[in-house]
Amino acid sequence: MSMLELHSVSKRFHRGGETVIALDRVDATVESGESVALIGPSGSGKSTFLHLAGGLDTPEEGRVIVAGQDLQMMSPRELAKARRRKIGFVFQFFQLLPALTVLENVELPLLLDGDRNPRPAATRLIEQVGLASRIDRLPGELSGGEMQRVAIARALVAKPVLILADEPTGNLDSATGSAILDLLSDQVAQSGASLVLATHDAMAAARADRTLVLKDGRLSDCAGD
Repeated sequence: MSMLELHSVSKRFHRGGETVIALDRVDATVESGESVALIGPSGSGKSTFLHLAGGLDTPEEGRVIVAGQDLQMMSPRELAKARRRKIGFVFQFFQLLPALTVLENVELPLLLDGDRNPRPAATRLIEQVGLASRIDRLPGELSGGEMQRVAIARALVAKPVLILADEPTGNLDSATGSAILDLLSDQVAQSGASLVLATHDAMAAARADRTLVLKDGRLSDCAGD
């Protein structure tokens, strides 16, 4: 079963008198359990692709389907529920809430979805990402690698079917970034989720089952090894 489908998706941005074509009639499919690397130069449309795939933005043309559901056919409430339950996001700059502890940040998606007892699931994932000793710390007390580990745990805690990672190692040194990629790959494999990883890093892309190349808003497919 396909976890993500983009059908003739286009997105443009208007800056002053200039129109920038971020995506131009893009077609893409990500299968269940598949990991896909999305590569391309800065400004090629990688983040736009992920934002559309995750329902954070809407295309001007085309359709985005996640786990068989057309995002454009959903009400705002339905779309918010789909994002909470089906899609996990990992961002380059972590996007943790600074006033919440590690545990509270990871619990948050479950609390927003009405879970009255999120602590066991959140604690289990925090232990799996190696941060049991940091569970009561605030993000400001953590290293960059530790914050990204928290972000991965938060992305996976609701057991989504699709993980979207936008340059998750772009703000880390190479050794830490490699460890984060190992962790992300292992956790996604254990969960059975599909992964789309936007990256500039050839080593990160090489870990994926398949590579998609974005350039000037157009997409091409490069088979993995």
